[in-house]
Amino acid sequence: MNSFFPVLVMFATSILVGCSHSDGKLKKATNAKVNPHVLESAIVEPITMNSWQYPMPNFESMDNVGHKKLLFAQYLMPSIERVNKAIVAQRVWVEEMSQKLKSGQTLPEQSITQLNTLAKEYQIDHAKPRDIIAELELRVHPIPAEMVLAQAALESGWGTSRFAKDEFNFFGIRCFKIGCGVKANQANGNFYVRSFDSPLDSVTAYANALNTHLNYVEFRNVRRQLHQDNHNDVTQLIAALEGYAEHSEYQKLVARVVRQNQQIFEQVIRQV
Repeated sequence: MNSFFPVLVMFATSILVGCSHSDGKLKKATNAKVNPHVLESAIVEPITMNSWQYPMPNFESMDNVGHKKLLFAQYLMPSIERVNKAIVAQRVWVEEMSQKLKSGQTLPEQSITQLNTLAKEYQIDHAKPRDIIAELELRVHPIPAEMVLAQAALESGWGTSRFAKDEFNFFGIRCFKIGCGVKANQANGNFYVRSFDSPLDSVTAYANALNTHLNYVEFRNVRRQLHQDNHNDVTQLIAALEGYAEHSEYQKLVARVVRQNQQIFEQVIRQV
């Protein structure tokens, strides 16, 4: 297999929390035309466009709630798919390197360089290739699309929050350097709501945080166990999202969004 692997953009460590919703000036045009094939009956046409390259629809102007949810999922899903595919490609490469070491082979210099690049991206401090690979196998893993969609919907009010509209921040991601984002209304503490250039950047930062931040060690451990058991249970993963938000019922809220919008999410995921 070609030794090249996609490397996701490295973002500064961020803590993901809920953000308040309010009006704001749109960062980009929001008068995108509604797909006439997106029907109230939740029939989803194949998604072919790269949503991060097009203006975000004006979700706030949509009176039909079901229609808004469907279009929101269609808008974000291409970014989610692209990020997850890049992570999967990285994981395949890591597993190949792991098998080489287990079989007694010595990794070539090029592979060591790539391994160190991944270690930096996933914030791993180990020096030995075997230790780096062991930690990468825990961290390099895609995030279930339905969970991503549910958190994005909950954090952004289905794309209607000013941070989603103005800053492409769909996940309530905070940052702490001057100029990295905007101040939330009545925010307590020295932090900003992070600004992004596209939904793709927002999804990438979200996935990177879940795969690297200390707050989500338990999430990664549960995910590894589910993977080893060949058991795909998104509800168990959601239950392990300790530290994502200050709301005591946050995991239950995310699980409820997944459950209540399961049909829409599943149809949109299948169409990508």
